[in-house]
Amino acid sequence: MMFGEKTRQAPAGYASMKKLLAPLRLYDLDGDSLVSRELKSYAAGLELFRERMAAVWRDLYPDLCSAEELARWERRLDLPVERAEEEDRRAMAMQRLSICDGDFTREGIERSLASAGLLGQIAEDFSQRRVLITDGVITGGYASLDEVKRQALAMLPAHLEADFAIGVLTWEMFDGFGLDFSQLDAAGHSWEWLDLNGEKLGGMTDAEQQ
Repeated sequence: MMFGEKTRQAPAGYASMKKLLAPLRLYDLDGDSLVSRELKSYAAGLELFRERMAAVWRDLYPDLCSAEELARWERRLDLPVERAEEEDRRAMAMQRLSICDGDFTREGIERSLASAGLLGQIAEDFSQRRVLITDGVITGGYASLDEVKRQALAMLPAHLEADFAIGVLTWEMFDGFGLDFSQLDAAGHSWEWLDLNGEKLGGMTDAEQQ
């Protein structure tokens, strides 16, 4: 049950308090009486308390918290993803919190990379003690490969070297977006950003294209 819901232990407000006091027949509970006004004041204070406590409860979880608290979660988790979509930011924070000591399998490492804003597949080269990260799709809003590598390497086992083959934009995809180079220049993206995130050009709005 979510904190703040009505319970017998926590009166819901004015109506509940009035219902509890009415059988005593000791108080004037007419709507404009001094006692009723006092009860309404108590109820307003209790409602504010419940709202504040409900907000505190939501802020305990990155997928439910306010935008301000999400930014605090990102700072705690070292996730520099202010350029990412909010849905991706929340997913990355939740994935980062879900990583545990037993996640040093290939599947666990792929989840770790997802928590760093990089969705991809891992191929292992046992003889060279290296891993190759392929089919990478950036969800962290990174603008350079160095940013991606820093976050990804922080989540990989320290004894492994890694090679990156990420970015999915092709010229065929670019042609399909229907953008000319003047529209591309107006968007202000670097070639490195395009190499990492170019598939997102297909989601540009008409206003962004003009």
